[in-house]
Formats: sequence, C-alpha cells, structure tokens
Amino acid sequence: MLALSVAACRRASGPVVGTGAGATGGGDSIAFARVTDSLTVLESAIRKGGAGEPMRLIELGRLKRRAEQWMADSGVGVPYARAHTDEYSYDEIGGQYLYRGTQFQEVLRRFPAGEAAEQAAYELLILTSSQDCEGSVTCELEHDFAPALDFLITRPRSRFVPLAVGRANQALTSALADYPDLTRPDAEGLYSPFLTRSFLVQYQETATLLPAASRAAANATLASLWERFHEYDRAKHLRGWRLEDKFHS
Repeated sequence: MLALSVAACRRASGPVVGTGAGATGGGDSIAFARVTDSLTVLESAIRKGGAGEPMRLIELGRLKRRAEQWMADSGVGVPYARAHTDEYSYDEIGGQYLYRGTQFQEVLRRFPAGEAAEQAAYELLILTSSQDCEGSVTCELEHDFAPALDFLITRPRSRFVPLAVGRANQALTSALADYPDLTRPDAEGLYSPFLTRSFLVQYQETATLLPAASRAAANATLASLWERFHEYDRAKHLRGWRLEDKFHS
C-alpha cells in the first residue's frame, strides 16, 4: 500500500497570498484599510437598493473573500473577521478566517433567477475551504468533487459549466491518482469502489445534459476511470461520444 501523508485537501478560487504572522506591516495595514473603505462604500450603496443591487452584492462578496489574505494568524484583518462572525469563520486547519459566502447566499435567496444568481452559485463553488482528509478518498470526493457535481446538476446550461467540469475532472483525477485498479478496496477503508462508482454514474448521467464541448471533457475523464473499473464497453461508448462532440463543437 502506498504511504499516505496527512494533508489538507484544499478547494479555493486561487492561492491565498500575503497571509501569516508577517502580514502585519504598514503596507498591509494600508492595503487592508483600502479594502475596508471599499467595503463601506459598497455596503452603503446596497442599503439604497436599486436595480444594480444583485451585482453589487456579488462584488461585495468577492471583496469580502479577497480580505481573507489579511486574516491569518495575527494579520491586520483578524479583528475585522472577529467582528463579522456572520460572514467569516475560523479555519483551524489553515489557521485563518475564511469568508462564508454570505452575500452570494443572499443573492440566491433574494434574486434566484437571472445572471446574478448564476454568478453567485459559481462563487459559492469556488469559496476557499479546507478539509483534513487524512488520505481518505471518500472525504476528498465529497469535499472537492461533490460540490462541482451539484453545480452541474442544478445548472447544466450555465456559462460557468466549462469551469465546473474542469474542477470536477481535477477532483476525480487527484483523489483517485493512487488507485490504478478502482475495483479493489483498500485494507484501511480509505477508498470505497461502491461510492466512487456511484459518483461516476451520477457524473455520466449529468454529462448528457451539458453543452457538447463540456460533455466531451467530462466523458474523456470518465472513460479513463471506467477503464480502471474494467468497464471497457462503457469507456469505449464514452470515447465515441467524445469524438462526436468534438466534431460538432
């Protein structure tokens, strides 16, 4: 059995920079002050309402998430996070405060239709979060793959589908990298063929609803994984679909 390291499985919109105990200098204070000034302006505009409110909420949520980079250890943004516990929660694994997606959730609740809701749903998908899976493939799939699958199930024609498919494919590839034969469970109980197969079936069914290019990208990953389940006819069928989709896309 391959040696397994204990590592945090991290799902994020991008690298968090400028964090840590050293992020308390004058430059950081000035930069964070500019962010909080912008937050104040946006919050004031949102209180006034108007047609632009949904997209202002999206912009506010993005800025709140950006502020995470000053919220690690003794960072200058920690007091702000502690004063806004409805918007930030402390992540012990990463050692910093993380944005909860409060404004994105508000958009979905108050403006469930339209472009803003679609954007908000994707912004929630790419929130920074961490989970110490301790080598558990089940944990990694549930943490990293399942949210992308849920997005594709609920919004199969969204303009963010290509990005969600990319996240789903990466999550599957990464979580299953150490298991060349997917039919065999491991002695430690870290990998379940039954659960993995269930996820792949759901992904394959969902892929039929996606635009051609995204369906082809999903089927390419699915075909390689079904081969590792020894389901060669299913893999061959998907590769055929992939070639047809590429021809018509």
